[in-house]
Amino acid sequence: MSYDYDEETQKSKFDSGWFKVLRLQQNWDYIRRYWRQGKEEKINHEMDIIWFELEADAKKEQRDKIIEINKKLDEARKIKDFRAMKTQVFKVLGEKWTFLARVEKSQGLGKRYIDPTEDELD
Repeated sequence: MSYDYDEETQKSKFDSGWFKVLRLQQNWDYIRRYWRQGKEEKINHEMDIIWFELEADAKKEQRDKIIEINKKLDEARKIKDFRAMKTQVFKVLGEKWTFLARVEKSQGLGKRYIDPTEDELD
């Protein structure tokens, strides 16, 4: 019988990290499309999905920061003037975007630049 993990070491023989990267990339693609369309609710929804993917490995200060950003977003939505509200909402969404990209990178899932001194084959 084949198992998905080695019983002695309790290590998975299947690396799901690649699939996580693919899911995240799909979410970022949606965010870019919705950003161009000005659909802030859909943008925020996709960003929340990205956070759900990253949250398990997030540090406490990162968890605290996402709560702070979401509170800023809630406050921005309460602005009475429509144009001012939209401007502030997109400003906070930009902050959330940058934050999530940094969390992703800190977990080794984001961009990686080529180091010419490293062997290309890992």
